[in-house]
Amino acid sequence: MDGEQTALLVSIGRHAGAAVVNAQHYQDALSRERMSRVLSGLGMAVSATLDEQEVLDMICRESTAIFGVESALVSLVEGDELVVAAAHGQGMAAYLGSRERIFIGRSLGARVVVARKPQYENRVPQLVRGEAPAWLAETGTQAKLGVPMIRDGEAVGAIVLVSTHTPDRFCEEDLELANLLAIQAALALQNARLYAEVNRRLEFGRLVGEVGRASTAILSEAAMMQGVCQRIYEAFGYDIIALFQCAPAENAGEAARPAALTTQAVYIDGAAVDASALDADVVPLHVVERAARRAESVLISAGLRVTDTPERAGRTDLAVPFVMGEDVLGVLAITRLEPNAIDESEVDLLQTLAAQLAISLSNARLFDTVRRQRDELEDRVRARTAEIAAQKEQTEAILRSVPDAVIVADLGGAIVMTNPPAAHLLEKPETEHNVREWVAALVTDDDDALREMELSGQVYQATASRVVQGGTELGTVVVVRDITRLYELDRLKSQFVSTVSHELRTPLTNIKLYLSLLQQGKPERQQSYIQVIDRESRRLERLVADLLDLSRLERQAEPPQREMLDIACVINAVLDNYAIQAELKRQTLAFVPDGLLPTVNADRNQLIQVFTNLVGNAVQYTPEGGRVTVRACATGRVDAPAVCVAVSDTGPGIPPEEIDRIFDRFYRGSNVAADAAPGTGLGLAIVREIINLHCGTIEVSSQVGEGSTFTVVLPAALPK
Repeated sequence: MDGEQTALLVSIGRHAGAAVVNAQHYQDALSRERMSRVLSGLGMAVSATLDEQEVLDMICRESTAIFGVESALVSLVEGDELVVAAAHGQGMAAYLGSRERIFIGRSLGARVVVARKPQYENRVPQLVRGEAPAWLAETGTQAKLGVPMIRDGEAVGAIVLVSTHTPDRFCEEDLELANLLAIQAALALQNARLYAEVNRRLEFGRLVGEVGRASTAILSEAAMMQGVCQRIYEAFGYDIIALFQCAPAENAGEAARPAALTTQAVYIDGAAVDASALDADVVPLHVVERAARRAESVLISAGLRVTDTPERAGRTDLAVPFVMGEDVLGVLAITRLEPNAIDESEVDLLQTLAAQLAISLSNARLFDTVRRQRDELEDRVRARTAEIAAQKEQTEAILRSVPDAVIVADLGGAIVMTNPPAAHLLEKPETEHNVREWVAALVTDDDDALREMELSGQVYQATASRVVQGGTELGTVVVVRDITRLYELDRLKSQFVSTVSHELRTPLTNIKLYLSLLQQGKPERQQSYIQVIDRESRRLERLVADLLDLSRLERQAEPPQREMLDIACVINAVLDNYAIQAELKRQTLAFVPDGLLPTVNADRNQLIQVFTNLVGNAVQYTPEGGRVTVRACATGRVDAPAVCVAVSDTGPGIPPEEIDRIFDRFYRGSNVAADAAPGTGLGLAIVREIINLHCGTIEVSSQVGEGSTFTVVLPAALPK
C-alpha cells in the first residue's frame, strides 16, 4: 500500500469517527428531547389536579407509562416510617397502607430514601436467597427501580417501578430519567400539599366565623355550649373538646385565686359524653385552671412516654379563656392526641373565637335574667286570667262535644267561632261558599229561622238563635244538623213499601183472578186453577216468611244459637236436599273439601239457610246438564283461623253492572227476570245479614255466560 492509499484510509477513518460521534450526539439529543417531552407531559398531567391522593395515583400510572413497565408503588415518609400511598399493577393494591421503618427497612423504597439516590435491581428472582417471599409471586416482579422524591433537601417519599415481563429491564441510563421524574413528582406533591394547606386555613377561618355567628344566635347557655362544641369539632376535628363555665370569685381583688369551674359540655371524637363519667386525665383540668387564673391562653405539648398506650402516645392541650372586661366567664379546652399538633395560627383563630363566645355567653346570661323576669310577669298575668281561661275552655269543651255543627256569627254575619264539625264544613271547598251564604241569610232573616239545604249529596237542616246580653243583641248562633240519614231512611221506607206492595200485589192479583175463573170457568179446568192458586199462595207465604226472617235478623230479635259445627256436615245436609232436583235436571252436584276443615261456632239453622239459598239458587239458575260445585278449605292466620266455602255454578252469570246490587232486597238480575224464574229477591239479602251476624264476609265473582261463584268466609273456632 503506498502513501496515497494510506492517507485516503486515514481520511476515511476520521470521517467515520466524526460520523459516530455525531450519531451519538444525535441519539443523546433525541433521548433528551424524549425525556423533556415525557417529563413535560407528566408535569401537565399531575398539575391538572391539586388533590394529593389524585396526584399520587397519577404519578403511579404515568410512571409506568413513561418507563414502559407494568407496576408501580408510591410511598410517603411519615416520621421514621415509609407508608405505601398509591399502587398500580398486578398485586400492588394489597400493599396500600403498609408501613416499614425507614432505617431498618429492607425494601428498595426504604433503601433509596436512606441513600437519597436511585437504584435498580434486575433479575430479582435470582437475587433472592432461600425461600421466595410471598410478594415475589403476588406481584410477578422481574426487575425493579427505586428513586427517592427529594424536596428542599429532605426525602418526602419514593417511587418504585416494577417490570413483570423483562428481567433485564433497567440500566444506568434510566437513573437520570428516574431522578427527573422524582423531581417532578416531589414538586407536584408539594403543590398539592400547599394547596390543601391554603384551603385548610381558608376553611379554618370560615368555620371560625360560622361558629362565632352560631354562638351569638343562640341565647340558651346550655344549648350554646353544646352547639359550639359540635361546630368546633366539625371545623377542626379535635380529639377532645370541653367547655367550662367560671363562677365569679368571692373576692374580686384576689386575682391569683381561680374561679370555680363547672363542666358544661364535653365532646370526644365528635360525640357528646357525660362529664361526670370521665377519667381525671382525659380533660386537662390543670391547664384549664391555669388559663382561668391567668386569663390568658395556655398551650402544652407532651411528648411520647414509655408508659403511654398507642392511643395516648403524646398529646397537645390548649386552654383558651373567655374574657369579658376583667371577668373570666369560661374556658375552652381542646386536645389533640399527638405531640406538637396545634400551631400558633390555630391558637390565634381560637382566641378570636373565644372573644366571640365571651360576648355570646354574656348575652345568654343577660337573656336568662330577662327571661326569668318575663316568666314572673307571665305567672302574675296567668294567675289573673286563669278564671277567664277556665270559663273559655269550658265553653269550648261544650261546643266540641256537640255532634252538630255550631257556628257563631257577629251582627254583620261574619263567623267568629266554630266547633270541629262546623270547621270541617268550612274547610271543604265544595261546601264552604254555600255554608257562609247560608249563615249570612239566617243572620239577616228575622222571619225564617229554619232552613234545609243539600250540599255535596248531603242534606242539612239549620236553625238560628239570637245571642242577647243585657238587652243588646250580640250575634247569632247557627246550629247545622246533618239529616241525610233521615232523608235516606224515609226514601228507603217509601221504596220498601212500594216494592213490597208490588211483590204482594202480583200473587194476590193472580189468586183473585183464578178464584174468579174457578167460580165461572169450565169444570174440567178447575184442577189447574187450584194448582195456580196454591202456587201463588205458597209464593205469597215464602215472601212473608222471607220478610219476617229479614226483619228478625236486622232487629236481632232472635240471637244466633251458637254451637260448635262441622261445616262439612252442614254442607252435605244441604246438598242431600237438592240431590233429587239436580238429578232431574241432569246436573252434577259435588262437594270438594280441601283437607280437614276447622269447626265453626255458629247457629246451625242459620248456616243451613245460608247454604240452602246459595245452593238452591245455583241449582235453579244452572241449565240442564250443568255443574254445581261447593268447595271448602281452611284459611286465615294462625291466630285468626277461618273457613272458606265457595259455591260455583255454570249458569247464565251476572252482568258486571249488577254485581253491586244483587244483595239488595227484592233485586233480581236481568238474566233471572228474563227467564221468569221464581223467587222473592230476598234470599241473598238474608244470606248477607246472617253472614254479618257471624262476623264473616261474602263476595261474588261472575262471568256472563260462564257462571258465578259466591264465596263465604267464616271465622273458625280457635283450638283449645
